[in-house]
Amino acid sequence: MALAHDVDERQLHDLVEAVQAEAPPAFELSALPLTGSRGALRYSVAPWTPIISLHQRLVAASFACGLPPMKSSSRLRPHIGIGYCRTRIPARPVQAVVKPLRSLPPVPLLIDRLDLVEMRREAAAYTWKMVRTVHLSLEGAR
Repeated sequence: MALAHDVDERQLHDLVEAVQAEAPPAFELSALPLTGSRGALRYSVAPWTPIISLHQRLVAASFACGLPPMKSSSRLRPHIGIGYCRTRIPARPVQAVVKPLRSLPPVPLLIDRLDLVEMRREAAAYTWKMVRTVHLSLEGAR
């Protein structure tokens, strides 16, 4: 992760090339039951192994391209954010509302690309635009 003004087009091109060269095949995840916390609704995903592996490849490619260091993969907590609350609220009422949805079966997900985005924080919300996409090979995908 780097600030947009700290990444030039050459570095971005090199990063995409490096990631594409070392990209794993597409893989499947499962979105697990919806849960709530003091500030968000999210799905957990499993297994974490392919996501952690992909993140480690991104960290190495980013470093090789001279970009600022990324956060360690050991700090990654894979999930799918559904909604965020601007103020902290007690978790129990949120969890009670989504509890009936927790019995739904996991949703299978095919991860077949990596989208590199420019993300901004605007008016207490994140916005982003797609910068580049790296497609993962469907050969050997599980």
